[in-house]
Amino acid sequence: MQSRPTAEESERLLQQGEFLLKTFHEMKGTDEEEFWRGNVAGFRIALESLYGQEETASLLSQLRKKTGLGIPHSGVKEPGGGYLETDSEADA
Repeated sequence: MQSRPTAEESERLLQQGEFLLKTFHEMKGTDEEEFWRGNVAGFRIALESLYGQEETASLLSQLRKKTGLGIPHSGVKEPGGGYLETDSEADA
């Protein structure tokens, strides 16, 4: 069983997630888009490794509500623009 972040840790994680998510959306359509999508994906992977899937889903939900922005797909992008696998948390 994985631990839950403290209230202070949760706030810091939400601040970091907000920065990454806003920056990704600001960079959409630029040469930097994939770099920032990768940063958001790495953040999600780290959260899941530390806190598990349920807590990660909760933090992502809070991020969506706080920012009004969707979470980008974390999978490998195909040359045609699609993704090789599904990502149940992605909505951007």
